Amino acid sequence: MIAAWPGIGNVALGAIDYLQWKLKATPFAEIEIEQLVAPELVIIEQGIAKFPPVPKNVFYYHKDLNLLIFESEAQLKDLQGLHLMLKVLDFAKQLEVQRIYTAAAFPVVITHKDDSLAFCVGNNKSIRDYVYQHGIEIMKGGQISGLNGLLLSYAGLLGIEAACILASIPQYMINFPNPKASKVIIETLGKLLNFRVEMTEINLAIQEIGMKMDMIEDKIKGVLPIQEEKKTEEKEHKVPDNIMEKIEKLFEESKQDKQKAHKLKEELDRWNLYNLYEDRFLDLFRKEGQ
Repeated sequence: MIAAWPGIGNVALGAIDYLQWKLKATPFAEIEIEQLVAPELVIIEQGIAKFPPVPKNVFYYHKDLNLLIFESEAQLKDLQGLHLMLKVLDFAKQLEVQRIYTAAAFPVVITHKDDSLAFCVGNNKSIRDYVYQHGIEIMKGGQISGLNGLLLSYAGLLGIEAACILASIPQYMINFPNPKASKVIIETLGKLLNFRVEMTEINLAIQEIGMKMDMIEDKIKGVLPIQEEKKTEEKEHKVPDNIMEKIEKLFEESKQDKQKAHKLKEELDRWNLYNLYEDRFLDLFRKEGQ
């Protein structure tokens, strides 16, 4: 089975959504989550307020590959997310799934012009080495946030092998869609599961986002260190990936509790990232009218 929730750069869900579309996998089951989610806003249409649609969580099946694909439209948090993930694993166990693959983004100090590279993490040595034998580098350390990562350990508790395929993206693109990284996820899963899909649409998306990032990158050069295609021997300021994930977590926590913003500010200052995140940091207070 392949499973994906929304995450950084929409890398995981973008890959799996494109994959199930190109494979023409058939939807056959859905997990209802009305009781798990509480709306955080309303949608306005012609002056009328409405609840937003409940995120879908759908299972697809591809007969020839004997492959299940699970897609979730929402990255639920805390106990709600855990409850949904356990439902997914329980269903996988009922269907005698032997192996699960998830996907995620791997933010690093590169430019959008650099190739996106694939890395793997397994929930046991057997599957880790299996993926490595297919030419995928092992992720030596760090963290994987969200359900795409948590599933690995929880699947292990049920005796199901699981691995996460990560694709590198520029640190400054964590809030932008990254079809280049999604394509790497698709190609990697194709190696592992012995399939190929046509890439015309995702290649067009890569070209489109590339042109937009050319303009954005010109504006942020000098703020965040970027590796050029011809690398030099000069030392680069590299922010550890686990620190970037910690900063994202602190932003989310500060939205709920402004008293935690001072911890966020300290972390940004420690890694010389405040100038890059200044507008986003101040937005935490502008929304409160301060």
